[in-house]
Amino acid sequence: MFASVPSRRRRRCVRDALANRQWTRDVSGATSATFITQFLRVWEMVDGTQLQQDVPDKLVWNLTIDGVYSNSSTYRAFFHGHVQMLGAAELWATAAPPKVKFFFCLALHSRLWIAARRQRHGLQANDDCVLCSQEPETADHLFAACVFTRALWH
Repeated sequence: MFASVPSRRRRRCVRDALANRQWTRDVSGATSATFITQFLRVWEMVDGTQLQQDVPDKLVWNLTIDGVYSNSSTYRAFFHGHVQMLGAAELWATAAPPKVKFFFCLALHSRLWIAARRQRHGLQANDDCVLCSQEPETADHLFAACVFTRALWH
């Protein structure tokens, strides 16, 4: 929505924008359903706002207690609600080579290019295990159940 306001009007202070709902006349251009929904949400939040006379506008960063912006608060906000994967911290703390850590990270996140995934992307005709051709290739099958893998582990 911010992009639909001309740059010369973005410099306006809050008091001037709220006077006679001037901010609503500043918005122009976009008419998509998403844009209109966002516009109406902003209108609901702003409508009825009463400013205190002779108090200058003040920017307050609501992601910190003191209201001051910091890069670290932005970084924390980016990962807010992110669930830490079990074993991830231990994996990166090991003394293994980086390529091994990366491979196991892909395995933890189920991002290995197993046959089923290659088939989904049109890179392979079927999802049979390329080592044994007996069962569909999954990460569990490759690491533990495959006849070839079991022989390799022993």
